[in-house]
Amino acid sequence: MFRSVYFHIGPHKTGSSYLQSFLINNKERLMEKDYVFPDLSNLNGEGHHIIAEPKFIKNEFHSFIDELNKNPINNNKILILSSENFSRLNQDEITIVKNALKDIPNIIVLMFLRNPASVLRSLWCESIKHKSTKSHPDFLVEHFVKPHFSEILNPYILHDKFSNEFKVRVIDYDKICKKNISSIAKIFLEAISCDGKFKYPTFEINKSFSLEETEIYRNVNIAYKKNNLPTLNQKEFKKVAKINSLQVSIDDASNRILRIPFEDSALSGPYKRFINDSNIEYYNPIKIGLFKDDLSLSTLEIMQSYDELISVKFDDN
Repeated sequence: MFRSVYFHIGPHKTGSSYLQSFLINNKERLMEKDYVFPDLSNLNGEGHHIIAEPKFIKNEFHSFIDELNKNPINNNKILILSSENFSRLNQDEITIVKNALKDIPNIIVLMFLRNPASVLRSLWCESIKHKSTKSHPDFLVEHFVKPHFSEILNPYILHDKFSNEFKVRVIDYDKICKKNISSIAKIFLEAISCDGKFKYPTFEINKSFSLEETEIYRNVNIAYKKNNLPTLNQKEFKKVAKINSLQVSIDDASNRILRIPFEDSALSGPYKRFINDSNIEYYNPIKIGLFKDDLSLSTLEIMQSYDELISVKFDDN
């Protein structure tokens, strides 16, 4: 049986894909250190997204944990589970997870915290990547209307639904010194008390387009839809943008970004209360240089809809 579990819940847009790539590429080395990171890689990534699905949680999670626990090779080792989709579990599903892990003495949930202004920008860009055509203002208004009920603007929502069942340790993503992207993995290793030499990916995983590039990408896909053509993935868009000289439109769109100091806005209220809450357990790194000394909140950026006519040459094929 495992002696401990580190349960990484993301959430989305906090370096989870990079971290999971690091963990899967070092799983043998981690095993030598008594840490078990099950390989559940598939087309959706290198994290444990399969077991974070509500249907799996309800019907198979308990047996999945039992099987791992009964494997003699895992005896007295430490289990690492990681998927940003765990953050989307509801309270009943979290209770199922707790019951499946109940015989393991030590369970710690690791939650990364990132400035909501940055998360909202990244999530919208990600949604367009997945073929949404919703404008940035329309995307934001869903969170701005009731900020206290937005899991992005109010980190208490995610924290509290897990702290009702587990001990939760928070890692401040914005404090991580990301001059070297490997700092994300190094902070995680410190937080799980794992030391040693590891191989670190040297490139960003799942990097988003800029706001302005995403807006033009969105408009091009709208044009494709209107002409009953399949929408483009990012690689296809890059090709179309080059053929149609859309860099001019991208540059023009950059002039239509409104920038508002997030720290001074009423929307920052729940987040500022959370980061100053003495009842929240924050992880403070041991190694000097992994955290930045100064921290300023990102500016809230709003990409106004680009309504200019975009002329696109459609591929006859």
